[in-house]
Amino acid sequence: MNFLRRLWLGLRARLVANRGNARSKMGDLDEALAAYTEAIQLRPDFAMAHNNRGSVYDELNEFDKAIADFSEAIRLDPNLAMAYFNRGGSYVEQGQFDEAIADYSKALSFDPNDAQAYHGRGTAYSDKGDYEKAIADFTESLRLEPEVADVLIDRATAYRKAGQFDEAIDDCTEAARLSPIDAAPYTSRGFAYQEKGELDRAVADLTVAIQRNPDEPEFVHMTRGLAYQQMGRLGDAIRDFDEAVRLNPENVVLIGLREAAREERASRLDSKLDDPQFGTLTWDPHFDYWCGVAQMDDGTDVDVQFDASGKGDLEITQEARSAFARVAKSDGEIRRKVCGTILDVYNRGDFEEGVQPIDAETFMRRLRLCSVNLSPDGSALIQLDGEDEMFGEFIIEVWMSPDGEFTEVGTA
Repeated sequence: MNFLRRLWLGLRARLVANRGNARSKMGDLDEALAAYTEAIQLRPDFAMAHNNRGSVYDELNEFDKAIADFSEAIRLDPNLAMAYFNRGGSYVEQGQFDEAIADYSKALSFDPNDAQAYHGRGTAYSDKGDYEKAIADFTESLRLEPEVADVLIDRATAYRKAGQFDEAIDDCTEAARLSPIDAAPYTSRGFAYQEKGELDRAVADLTVAIQRNPDEPEFVHMTRGLAYQQMGRLGDAIRDFDEAVRLNPENVVLIGLREAAREERASRLDSKLDDPQFGTLTWDPHFDYWCGVAQMDDGTDVDVQFDASGKGDLEITQEARSAFARVAKSDGEIRRKVCGTILDVYNRGDFEEGVQPIDAETFMRRLRLCSVNLSPDGSALIQLDGEDEMFGEFIIEVWMSPDGEFTEVGTA
């Protein structure tokens, strides 16, 4: 082939490859693939065209073809650092971690300050189970390029798998600061909290993750379901397992977890506890709490519900009695709190003819403590009902904190 023809083919191949670059940036991968293939046909020794086509194959999850193209690019140009980097990523996806580590190390030999190559090699070490080396590489990547949320999350995963839960949580918290609308930091931190045994925090973080990304993978719902199950909230656990199975109906592990939770809940359906204060307590499988009736000093019956929270029967009833006693002792104060919050609003209403505003003592007499929902932390949702000439029957809700402070008053 004469020199001029080679020159023309080389220029033509570059133009076609540039078209592939543009199509790739636009996300039109099929057109990009066609352009790179045409460029390679025009000039088979065009190493960058092989590299770029390999990147498209990688995005299409055709990793064998991607690796073949990256390898050809390296054969044609052994100093093409990005081809080693890219092939390392495809090797990770294939589970060939040693090959990936070797490629990332080669890329670093060309540029020892390549933060992304340290990140990539750290990912390969982490997936291989070598968490100490993974953490070292992620740390070096962050030294070179600080405040990269993705690297922090990946280091958090390595910390968590190494059992260093506090370090994992710290990294996720920093990632959430850097990327406040992203679901990933909350997902990762939720996993760390769940494995650490801080179940309330795990549920809170995983709930945020699911709210921000309703299409979160099935293992997020699975992990929150496990946390709910450990807390004794079987209804919530089963709902999460249901969603996980919907997302991945062929996963036998998810199906098994759901069936186990269903069996545990079924075993509780006929469960009863006899308690001297609450009488016979029955289990509500839908809301995962115990239900009973307690008597006030004046003989008034009050419906009581309290969260099982995965504790033993004796501990459950002891905590419930203690919390209810605190509520009962505060009955008068509760009424005064409601009166102070609601009465002015009530008396500013548009009264029908013949109906007059009422004083505090009259309003308080119309209130009756009817229901108490006790939480594991000692807080309570208290409901009072009443009847009025203008409004008819009404319900008022009062939130009481574990230390006895009234935090919120409103109408149901």
